[in-house]
Amino acid sequence: MSSFKSQCEIIIDKPAHVVYDFVTTVSNWIGIHPACKGIEGDDGLDKEATVGLRFTETIDVRGWVFQCHWEVRKMVKDQYFEFSLPTDFILPPVYNTIITYIFDPIGDNKTRFIRTMINCTNADATPEQKADFADTDMHTDYLNAVKARLEKS
Repeated sequence: MSSFKSQCEIIIDKPAHVVYDFVTTVSNWIGIHPACKGIEGDDGLDKEATVGLRFTETIDVRGWVFQCHWEVRKMVKDQYFEFSLPTDFILPPVYNTIITYIFDPIGDNKTRFIRTMINCTNADATPEQKADFADTDMHTDYLNAVKARLEKS
């Protein structure tokens, strides 16, 4: 077993509750996250997610299209959001992924938005397979798109 982490952060000129509400509404990911091509699942995809929400995201990473079945695990309103692959989902070489969002207020009207992704892989995962999940450019593009969308409104 091995694991690797990718982390990105950005300052957004909006209060933490605005950033939190936007990124925890998973239907907003479509067209914002460069790899997200669709979201399906429980009722509630079009509003702030709550603990226990399960949904399926169709992902396209450089032509490799697959579905991830996510579950919201933890949240602290306007501060912290965590979702991961449930234990009944395996996508070789990854057998677990945990994504966290941290919303760090800077004064009244700015937020440091930090996104961390931890992937646990099988010991025999190739560097190429790991690279598909650790593409920090893609994660940075997502944060930049969130910033652009929120600061435009």
